[in-house]
Parts: sequence; C-alpha cells; structure tokens
Amino acid sequence: MEGRCHRHQFDSAVDRCQMCGHGFCITCLVYPKGHRKPPYCLPCAVNAAGVRNGSGSGKKITWRERRQLTKERKEADAGAAVARAEAAADDTDWMTKVS
Repeated sequence: MEGRCHRHQFDSAVDRCQMCGHGFCITCLVYPKGHRKPPYCLPCAVNAAGVRNGSGSGKKITWRERRQLTKERKEADAGAAVARAEAAADDTDWMTKVS
C-alpha cells in the first residue's frame, strides 16, 4: 500500500480501515477478526464495539467503496505472495553458484 498514515504523517500506511477508508500505520490498526480480514482504525474500532458512538475517523465509506478496497487488498496480497515465492527461489540460487 502506498501513502502515509492518516494520524502519523511521517509513517507509511500499511492498510486501510474498513469503515472510514483512510490509510493507517501498523500502530493505528486493530485486526479484530484476524490478519486476513480488513482492519479497523482505533476510533472506528471503538465505535464498532459500541463503546463510544460517533467516534469514528470521519465520513463512513459506502459498501461499493468498501468492496473496491477489499478487491484491491486481495490483489495486493496475491502480488505479495508472488513476490515472496520469487524471493524464496532467489535465495536458493546462490547455492548453485557456489558449487
């Protein structure tokens, strides 16, 4: 993911909140359903839990925007898996060069 954290302008964004759609760094995100599901930012997580109503990070995104973000996230995860597989293949290449 490209961009900067919505709260910490000097940190790069790791993922987007599933409620407000803003990009956040790893310290600002909560993964209540595991790392395979989209995360919440801290204010939206508090709002979703019912602790403090109306404490989200701003405007809520529509279901279409949420579906598009989920699609982009899955494509990024697939691209990262391919990159990891290529890196693993490159790690074994040095063995053949030494012999």
